[in-house]
This record gives sequence, C-alpha cells and structure tokens, in this order.
Amino acid sequence: MSPADVSSSAPAGSIAALLQTLSDAATLYCRTADAALEATADDATAFAADEAEQYTRVRVLAGRARSSVATVRSGLLIAAGRLILTSHAAGACIKWAQVPAKALRESSASTLPPAAAAAVSAAGGGGVAASGGAKAARAAGKTGADSSPWIARVAFSPSDEAVAEYKRRMRPHAFAMVPRLAAAHAFRKSAAQSASRKQLKRLMRVATELSALPTTALEWASSVLARSDEARMDLVRVAVLGPADTPYMNGVALVDLMLPASYPDVPPQASFVSTAGGTVRFNPNLYANGKVCLSLLGTWTGPSWSPGQSTLAQVLLAIQGQIMNSNPWLNEPGFPAVPQLCSQYNCVLRLATLQHLILAPLRSPPPLFRQAVLTHFTLKQHELREQCASWTAEAARLARLQKGPCACQRYSVFPSDSPFNSSLMSVSIATRAACDQIRQLLDKLPPLSDEPC
Repeated sequence: MSPADVSSSAPAGSIAALLQTLSDAATLYCRTADAALEATADDATAFAADEAEQYTRVRVLAGRARSSVATVRSGLLIAAGRLILTSHAAGACIKWAQVPAKALRESSASTLPPAAAAAVSAAGGGGVAASGGAKAARAAGKTGADSSPWIARVAFSPSDEAVAEYKRRMRPHAFAMVPRLAAAHAFRKSAAQSASRKQLKRLMRVATELSALPTTALEWASSVLARSDEARMDLVRVAVLGPADTPYMNGVALVDLMLPASYPDVPPQASFVSTAGGTVRFNPNLYANGKVCLSLLGTWTGPSWSPGQSTLAQVLLAIQGQIMNSNPWLNEPGFPAVPQLCSQYNCVLRLATLQHLILAPLRSPPPLFRQAVLTHFTLKQHELREQCASWTAEAARLARLQKGPCACQRYSVFPSDSPFNSSLMSVSIATRAACDQIRQLLDKLPPLSDEPC
C-alpha cells in the first residue's frame, strides 16, 4: 500500500482536532506568558514607585537632619553663652572688660566729663572723645564741681543701707537673655549672623562682657542694664539710668547696640532709642534720629576703637559718664562756655528728661526692663521727690532771670515749633506739671516683694 493510500485512509476529523488542540495550547501559553509579563511589569512599576517614595523620604529625612544639626549647633552656642553667664568667674569678667573696679565705681559716681574720661581711659582704650570736648568742659568747671551754676543739685543723701538694698535688688536685673528682642530692635533689619563654629569664641566674649555688668556698672548714682536676644546675641538693648547731678538724673534712656560679625576687631553700632519718636534731641551727641556721636564708635574724631582690646563696657561707660554729663552744652564744638547758656540748656533738658525718661517709663515701663524700672523708681522715690522739688525751683528761678526767649535757642532740644523754645517761663510751667504727675505716680507704686523676678 502506498503512503498516499495511508494518508487518505486517516480520519480527517482527527487531524483537525489535533490542530485545534495545538492552537488552543499555544493561545493559552501566550495568554499565560502575557499575564506573567504584565504581573512582572506591574511588580517592577510598584517596586520603582516604592523605591522613589523611599528615596524621597530619605531626602526629606536628610534635609530635616541637616536642619536639626544647624539648630543643635545654634543651641549649643547659646547654651555656651548661658553657661558663661551663670559661671562664677568674676575675675575673668573684669579682665574681659579691662576696667579696674575702683575706676568703674568712680566713673559711676562721678558725672563731670574729666572723671568719666579718666574712667574710660583706665579701661584700656586710651580715652574717648565726644563731639565737643573735655577740654572746654574742664575749662568751664575749673572752679570746682560744687560751684558749677548749671547743676541743679538735689539735697538728698541715701543711707548706706539704702544703697546696699538698691544694689541687692537691682543686681538680678542687670543682664538677661530674652526672646524676640530682635523684632523691636533698631538694627532688626541687619542680616542674622550664622551660628558657625568660628563664632563661638566671639559669642563667649560677648556673653562674658555682658555678664560683667552687675560688677562694673551698678551703682546708686547711675546704672547700666542690658538685654540680649536669645537667638541673636549680636543684638543688645541697654538701659542707662541717668547719672546724678546731670540733666538726665534717674531717667531711663534706651540704647540699641549691634555687634558686627568681626567684633571685637571693629566697634559696635549704636542707636539712641529714647527720642520720643524722633522729636527730642537729648544731647549734642545724641541725635533725634538715633545717631550716637562717639569717637570709640567711629562716629567722631578722637581716640578710636582698639581692635581686640576695646570692650562693650567702655562704650557703655562713655555714654553713661562722658556723653550724659553735667554740662552737655559743651559737648558741641564751638559753643561758648557761658554759665547762662549752660544753665538754660540744662533747664530745657531737665524738662525733656522729666517728660520722656521718667514720667513715660513710670506710666508704661519698657517691656524688657519693666521690673527693673519699677524697682529703680520705687527704691529711689524719696530722691525723685527731692529731685522734682529742686528742678522745679531751678526752672522758676531761671524763668525769672530770663524774660525773653531762651538764650540757648541756637541748639534746640525740642522741635522748632515747640512752645518750650519760646521762653523759659513755658519750660518752668511744664516742669512743675511734669513733677506733679511724677509725684502722683510715685504714690501709686506698690511695695516691692522678695519673690524672685
């Protein structure tokens, strides 16, 4: 039998069924393969997405870690400053300030320009010049401090117990680190300095100098209080309590300081804050726009800042003792040393102090110094009453002697349209009114408690 006969004899239906079975098997295999590939692709996509998400999370965590490291570093620097503030290194503090304690006490107690200049000179800076000069002031006062006709002396002498109590209660308020000082600071727009490792030594220097204030600048006659921002120690606000027997006596004058990144190789920047909104100029060296003229700051000619040697304490002592002196009229170069002009200028300055440096803080104490200011006024209220009586009597005496316009109009304290520039009689009336209001507020001061502030 031939093969053709065999092929022709096989059932056609069996072949067709076999082919269909093979076709179905191939189709099933292809579908299974496609499903497996799709599942593999889905798994790969899901894995890639998960990996991407994990990568994103890792980047976020890394960013947070870097931020945390920066925060911790900044916190460590601040903590280092605080540790210095709480240390008992009084000797180191005085060494940093480079001011002998005796000279500092003398500079706080004295208000004449020569004494203040001597104290600052003893601090190691070689002396400081204000915009006027100590020579003219010494020439005007060569007859002796007690015979200076421009000083309205207050007949009050505190007891040793009162002085000791004042220092005891004011010492906790001498310096503090506070939050959010930068928000209201005169130099708030200055760029914040990075908390790098190389800044640690500088911040330690700043913290040590500020912590020395309770030792160097706390006296009954005049004190200096300071506040530093917790997050930015380069921003400092200072309250100078006006020296005795000056037109600023017992007043609260605020000064903002900014310590540049290269401090102490360069001087700090200063701005006088207590200008009644830019309307009052308290001194030829203290402008209504906040400018402070002082050779130590580089804003006037004279002995300048000594890199690495001059200190913040010297600047504060210069403002306290050399600018805010008993005869500020002679801080201006070329002004004649005439007792009549000095007396009239001081009379107008005393009114400005009563209104803006005593009455205003009594009504609304500066937030950062609230408890310190209330303690200051409470403990010195008897002296303040004598001060008001003395200043009122002196203003009335000068008003009787000078019937016309004030002879010191060449250098105005108040704005040009102020009635106080017209005659000393208006100054005398306003002085009496301000003193009456001060006495009323002193009567309302609550007694001090021994609770910690």
